[in-house]
Amino acid sequence: MRGRTTSIGILLLALAGCSTEDPGPQAGDCFVDPPRQVDSTPTVDCAEAVYELVAVSDLADEGAFPGREALSSLAFDRCSMAVEEYTGVELVTSDYDLWFHHPDEASWSSGNRQFVCAVTRVDGQPLGGSVAG
Repeated sequence: MRGRTTSIGILLLALAGCSTEDPGPQAGDCFVDPPRQVDSTPTVDCAEAVYELVAVSDLADEGAFPGREALSSLAFDRCSMAVEEYTGVELVTSDYDLWFHHPDEASWSSGNRQFVCAVTRVDGQPLGGSVAG
């Protein structure tokens, strides 16, 4: 009986680390099309990708919509830093370009505070692999 209990305990420990929940979009996910709707845009191998996600972040502000310009400025600043941290190169001296997407007023009013940051090549060609590091 002791062997059976041990086996069941080991199986339960192994299953505890498994999750059937999709973690959602993550840095390193790659796309052919801009990942505006990252939950529904299909991912591809980074060798074929034109965009690689470098950050997905939620804005903590729960107040009124701050305006498109204010959100764009905030997203640009945060995403620029995220791209440089992810790639290890300065954006202005690289062959990479920043792409980001943030909530519009309608999605903001329904509770969406998520913005995504991606990197793409300046010339629009496929990345040829992950740009991490």
